[in-house]
Amino acid sequence: MSEKVKAKVCFENKLAGILCYVEGIYTFKYNLDYLTGGGLPIAYSFPLSIETYESDMLFPFFEGLLSEGWLRDIQCRTQKVDKKNLLKRLILNGKDMVGAVSIIGENDEL
Repeated sequence: MSEKVKAKVCFENKLAGILCYVEGIYTFKYNLDYLTGGGLPIAYSFPLSIETYESDMLFPFFEGLLSEGWLRDIQCRTQKVDKKNLLKRLILNGKDMVGAVSIIGENDEL
Protein backbone atom coordinates (compact mmCIF):
# COMPACT_ATOMS: atom_id res chain seq x y z
CA MET A 1 0.00 0.00 0.00
CA SER A 2 1.27 3.47 -0.88
CA GLU A 3 1.74 6.20 1.69
CA LYS A 4 -0.81 9.02 1.62
CA VAL A 5 0.77 12.45 1.98
CA LYS A 6 -1.13 15.75 2.04
CA ALA A 7 0.09 19.32 2.09
CA LYS A 8 -1.61 22.70 2.33
CA VAL A 9 -0.82 25.04 -0.53
CA CYS A 10 -0.97 28.67 0.52
CA PHE A 11 -1.00 31.78 -1.65
CA GLU A 12 -0.10 35.00 0.14
CA ASN A 13 -0.65 33.22 3.50
CA LYS A 14 -4.18 32.07 2.58
CA LEU A 15 -5.10 28.43 2.17
CA ALA A 16 -5.46 28.03 -1.59
CA GLY A 17 -5.78 24.26 -1.83
CA ILE A 18 -4.53 20.79 -1.00
CA LEU A 19 -1.76 18.89 -2.74
CA CYS A 20 -1.96 15.14 -2.19
CA TYR A 21 -0.02 12.01 -3.13
CA VAL A 22 -1.59 8.58 -2.84
CA GLU A 23 -0.94 5.33 -4.70
CA GLY A 24 1.29 6.93 -7.33
CA ILE A 25 -1.07 9.82 -8.15
CA TYR A 26 -0.62 13.50 -7.30
CA THR A 27 -3.70 15.68 -7.03
CA PHE A 28 -4.25 19.37 -6.42
CA LYS A 29 -7.65 20.81 -5.52
CA TYR A 30 -8.47 24.41 -4.74
CA ASN A 31 -10.16 25.18 -1.43
CA LEU A 32 -13.79 26.18 -2.02
CA ASP A 33 -13.50 29.20 0.32
CA TYR A 34 -10.46 30.35 -1.66
CA LEU A 35 -12.35 30.02 -4.96
CA THR A 36 -15.45 31.85 -3.75
CA GLY A 37 -13.46 34.45 -1.81
CA GLY A 38 -11.76 36.00 -4.82
CA GLY A 39 -8.52 34.04 -4.66
CA LEU A 40 -6.02 34.24 -7.49
CA PRO A 41 -4.61 31.26 -9.40
CA ILE A 42 -1.45 29.92 -7.77
CA ALA A 43 0.10 29.52 -11.24
CA TYR A 44 -0.83 29.78 -14.91
CA SER A 45 -0.85 25.99 -15.05
CA PHE A 46 -3.53 25.93 -12.31
CA PRO A 47 -6.39 28.20 -13.39
CA LEU A 48 -9.12 28.56 -10.79
CA SER A 49 -11.43 25.56 -10.98
CA ILE A 50 -13.55 23.36 -8.77
CA GLU A 51 -12.16 20.33 -10.61
CA THR A 52 -9.30 18.28 -9.17
CA TYR A 53 -6.01 18.40 -11.07
CA GLU A 54 -4.42 14.95 -11.34
CA SER A 55 -1.05 13.61 -12.53
CA ASP A 56 1.10 10.52 -12.18
CA MET A 57 4.11 12.78 -11.56
CA LEU A 58 4.56 15.85 -9.40
CA PHE A 59 3.18 18.84 -11.27
CA PRO A 60 6.04 20.83 -12.87
CA PHE A 61 5.01 24.00 -11.02
CA PHE A 62 5.54 22.33 -7.64
CA GLU A 63 8.68 20.49 -8.71
CA GLY A 64 10.11 23.84 -9.77
CA LEU A 65 9.84 25.01 -6.15
CA LEU A 66 12.25 22.31 -4.96
CA SER A 67 15.92 22.99 -4.38
CA GLU A 68 18.52 21.34 -6.59
CA GLY A 69 22.18 20.39 -6.49
CA TRP A 70 24.21 20.83 -3.33
CA LEU A 71 21.34 22.47 -1.40
CA ARG A 72 19.03 19.54 -2.19
CA ASP A 73 21.74 17.13 -1.05
CA ILE A 74 22.24 18.98 2.25
CA GLN A 75 18.49 19.21 2.91
CA CYS A 76 17.96 15.50 2.20
CA ARG A 77 20.88 14.46 4.37
CA THR A 78 20.04 16.66 7.36
CA GLN A 79 16.27 16.06 7.16
CA LYS A 80 16.74 12.32 6.49
CA VAL A 81 14.44 12.29 3.47
CA ASP A 82 14.92 10.49 0.17
CA LYS A 83 15.65 12.74 -2.83
CA LYS A 84 12.83 10.99 -4.70
CA ASN A 85 10.21 11.84 -2.07
CA LEU A 86 9.30 15.13 -3.69
CA LEU A 87 6.16 15.99 -1.73
CA LYS A 88 7.84 15.30 1.61
CA ARG A 89 10.72 17.56 0.53
CA LEU A 90 8.21 20.29 -0.37
CA ILE A 91 6.56 20.01 3.03
CA LEU A 92 9.86 20.11 4.92
CA ASN A 93 11.17 23.14 3.02
CA GLY A 94 8.08 24.89 1.70
CA LYS A 95 7.22 27.28 4.51
CA ASP A 96 9.66 29.94 3.36
CA MET A 97 9.65 29.83 -0.43
CA VAL A 98 10.53 32.68 -2.72
CA GLY A 99 7.30 34.22 -4.01
CA ALA A 100 3.69 34.06 -2.91
CA VAL A 101 3.28 30.26 -2.68
CA SER A 102 4.17 28.23 0.38
CA ILE A 103 3.67 24.55 1.14
CA ILE A 104 3.03 23.26 4.65
CA GLY A 105 2.08 19.95 6.23
CA GLU A 106 -1.61 19.15 6.50
CA ASN A 107 -1.52 19.46 10.31
CA ASP A 108 0.66 22.59 10.45
CA GLU A 109 -0.71 26.05 11.21
CA LEU A 110 -0.90 28.65 8.41
